[in-house]
Order: sequence, then C-alpha cells, then structure tokens
Amino acid sequence: MENNYIVTVKEIIPGTHNVKTFRVTKPEGFEFVPGQAVDLSLNEEGWRDNKHPFTFTCLPDDDFLKFTIKLYDNPQGFTNKLKTILPGAEFEISSAWGAIEYKRRRCFYSGWRRRYTFYFHIQIPAATKQYSE
Repeated sequence: MENNYIVTVKEIIPGTHNVKTFRVTKPEGFEFVPGQAVDLSLNEEGWRDNKHPFTFTCLPDDDFLKFTIKLYDNPQGFTNKLKTILPGAEFEISSAWGAIEYKRRRCFYSGWRRRYTFYFHIQIPAATKQYSE
C-alpha cells in the first residue's frame, strides 16, 4: 500500500553551484532500505502533481531524510524551482519503492593520473574467520 507523506525542509546544504542537499523531517514510522527511492513533489499550488523520483542520501536509522539533487536551468523545470525554496517549505513524498538491493560488501575506489581514469573494485568478505589456538 502506498502512502503519501508531507515533510518539511529543515536545512538546505549547498554542494556545488548546481547541487543542493535537502534535509527534511522523517515521518513517524517511515522506513526504507538503501537503494530505494520516493516520488517527490513540492507541496505548493501548481507543483503537487509534478512528481519526480529521488533516492535517499541518508541512512535508514537517521531521524531525518536527505536528498541530494542536481539543479538544472530549465525555466519550467522542477529542479529549477527547487533553487528558490527556503527552509520551512514542504515536500510531498511517496512510500519508499525500488528494487536495488544490498547484496554484499564492496569498496570502490577511483583515481586520476594524467589523462587516464582508473577504478579498483575490492570485494570485502562479509565475515572474517576467527582462529583459536
């Protein structure tokens, strides 16, 4: 069953010139797992039906929700409208949805050297064997 929740923007954290993180209230009993998303809209006349999917940039145990969003310059676009909101604004979010699941522990590292980008992929074992003497 899908529920919709009204959340309040508590903090807007600037990232780069076109990226902001929106820290919002977490509804009572709201649950998600890493990799899931919500449909998010601005709880404002003319924007309520303009829903867009965004994933969380916080942990499920946090007492708040965070969304990090790239803002585009399209004059009629949703993310362009997000440039103008202030703390106290409200979003409407759906229940969490999505099929991306955590399968195993991994570490990704990327680096740059001259004109080449390189990536390392290291698989980390889920448990370490304990040896006794």
